[in-house]
Amino acid sequence: MRTLLHDERGAALAEFVAVATPLFVTFFSLVQLGLAYTAKLVVDHSARVSARAAAVLAPPNPDAPPDAGEQVRRAAELAMGPWAAGHALGDVRVRVKPPAAPFAELVTEVRATYTCSVPVGGRVVCGLDGRWEMVGHAAFPSQGARYRRFERRRP
Repeated sequence: MRTLLHDERGAALAEFVAVATPLFVTFFSLVQLGLAYTAKLVVDHSARVSARAAAVLAPPNPDAPPDAGEQVRRAAELAMGPWAAGHALGDVRVRVKPPAAPFAELVTEVRATYTCSVPVGGRVVCGLDGRWEMVGHAAFPSQGARYRRFERRRP
């Protein structure tokens, strides 16, 4: 029994595990935080693109297509690029607040659910379910101009 108390074999491994575990968790959490921040930038960019698309396609335009809302949502998804295609950002919802006056700002809100992908860091940063709701807002001036259909006149 006395020899077991003074035996130091394996102490280095136990100390390494005690020090390395919090170090790895911190490292993976920082990696996941960087990915989440990049996803937030992508959602903000998507909000700007959808605001620009809504300014052209929104109902103040008399030539607006009947599926303008779907086209604005599709523009937001396309602006997310590989983030949406890779399923890191999913469940994209776009809300357009129409302008109060003809030349007022048109405001869009894009909501997307980010799925954390780093094994340990995702649980620390995004919680146990591994998802994070991200919201982006953007404002763009409404077209406000009167559109006129140009028809080809026959000679």
